[in-house]
Amino acid sequence: MQTPVSLRYDENVNIELDLCISPDQGRNFQLETAVIGVTGTYTHFVCDRLPCGPDTPGLLASESSPFPVGTTTANLGTYPDKVYVTVHGKGGEYNSTEKAYIGQFSLGGQLTHS
Repeated sequence: MQTPVSLRYDENVNIELDLCISPDQGRNFQLETAVIGVTGTYTHFVCDRLPCGPDTPGLLASESSPFPVGTTTANLGTYPDKVYVTVHGKGGEYNSTEKAYIGQFSLGGQLTHS
């Protein structure tokens, strides 16, 4: 089981995914991502460059509604070396020591070829 990542309310975390796609493998790759909240709700964005967010030039896919579980599918028509997933915390349990709402999530992904 994957260890959840902690994220404060209204903060982002950028996750870099290194891909090993070559032109010899053809085109039509898709990257499916899932953010699964243990606690809290999240939005997430998939981009081919940083910064990554709802209004950025490299946006490939997004789940812009805050849900405990959110999925995206990004079509990778070119052969990117890297893809970035930005997860934005939209809530969580109140931590009185930290004086903040902190959620925990896990990220899953699958690269497929059609």
